[in-house]
Amino acid sequence: MKVKIENQGDDVIRVITDHDNINDTTLEAGATEAFESEDEGVIELREIGDKQYSLPTSEAGSWRPFTVATV
Repeated sequence: MKVKIENQGDDVIRVITDHDNINDTTLEAGATEAFESEDEGVIELREIGDKQYSLPTSEAGSWRPFTVATV
């Protein structure tokens, strides 16, 4: 799977591909970057700070300002 992620929020987000916490990436506010995972893999997004969010739902029950598009 290959996706393009745009961080439309005000905070940095952490991008974890295929559960690899060692080689994670941070995506600055306003930045856009392409990410690739294994077939049927996982790309997880977490807001840096106290609360952690993942797509498609969040622990807070509200949509976060991330845009994800397949490439």
